[in-house]
Amino acid sequence: MSFTSNHESVPAPAFLSSSRVVVEGLRWCALKVSTSVSLPALVIVVLVAVGGCGADHADDGPATATHPIPTLTAPTPPPPGPPSGRLVANVRQHSRDAAVGQFQVWILNDRARDYTPTSIHYRDPRLRVTVEGDRMRTIPARSERGYSFDLPEPDCTHRSGSGTVVVHRRGDVDTLRVADVNDTIEQYVAQRCLELAVNRIADLRFTDVEVDGSGTGTSATLVMEAHPTGRNGWFVLDAVNGTPVIAPSGSAVWHPRTRVDGTGSPQRIELPAIPARCDSHAFQESGGATAFRLHLRVGGHRGEVILRMSPRVAEQTITWALTSCGLE
Repeated sequence: MSFTSNHESVPAPAFLSSSRVVVEGLRWCALKVSTSVSLPALVIVVLVAVGGCGADHADDGPATATHPIPTLTAPTPPPPGPPSGRLVANVRQHSRDAAVGQFQVWILNDRARDYTPTSIHYRDPRLRVTVEGDRMRTIPARSERGYSFDLPEPDCTHRSGSGTVVVHRRGDVDTLRVADVNDTIEQYVAQRCLELAVNRIADLRFTDVEVDGSGTGTSATLVMEAHPTGRNGWFVLDAVNGTPVIAPSGSAVWHPRTRVDGTGSPQRIELPAIPARCDSHAFQESGGATAFRLHLRVGGHRGEVILRMSPRVAEQTITWALTSCGLE
């Protein structure tokens, strides 16, 4: 399973001109638009812009996995009473941060004077490298500010530990322990290490959607393929969750229970599918319509990853679902 992104440009409806649209797990994309687009075309634009924007790439590339997307915590008010003189740091992650592989460290300045960092570095034994924050600015007294950091590759040999930030300011350095009440870093490390373990064994991706018939009321088969790398190891694909738009008939979960060996033969995995809902709101509101949660066992470890269809397969899948629902 390769987790590199594939980008292709997609036209958007006129009312999105000069706006920005975010799809789960992807970078922000400024969309160029035309003035005459039907509702189904709009739906496809919003859901099929899964490849991001930028230079043209091959549309048959591997799907992209995304990371968990916790919600942003409300700003922390200063403690009651007089300033404590403390600096308090904690990790937060908005959906937009997760979509571009970032997190934030918020620092509460519970002091009587403003606090102006010149650089902030986040260190964590679970991550391979120290990362530097951006958007340096003053933290007013008894207030807080957030600083963004890129998520580097994890060190999968270190699954425990916690982060600290080293804050430089004019001639002084403060080292702060960073709280992470939502386990943002821990969850990222667990999922990314699972992705890397699967990727060493086989390249797993959606390759096709096979439609049964034509017109409204049709079903389809989503086709996944696993191509072993030739390395030792195995994983079992126990289950695949449906999405708000695509689901198995009569259930929310597929159970392929397919074992893939790194030195074995390629595997074809078929997921019989129907539209989960047939109303336009379901298509318009679901940025994750073609991003599927996989439940896996890799050796003795269980976990989940998000596997996204390539732009080509995603477009075919959404087109079939719209047609089956009579919305095209």
